[in-house]
Amino acid sequence: MDLHIPDEITRRAELGASDLLTALAVQLYAQNQLDYEDACRVSSLSSAAFTRELLQRQLSVQKYATRRSAG
Repeated sequence: MDLHIPDEITRRAELGASDLLTALAVQLYAQNQLDYEDACRVSSLSSAAFTRELLQRQLSVQKYATRRSAG
């Protein structure tokens, strides 16, 4: 899957691709839509770096798999 975000939006938001992927991973993790390992993969961060991101955002670190629907 390719995701395209127009350059003018990222410039206005003053975010690079890695910042956007981290924000997406953190949000999906916080909503229990990604488990910890998948969120690390989406963000391209190490486990320690992703944990720091969560703690900076005052989110808890839960390293268990999310329930996925069959299909």
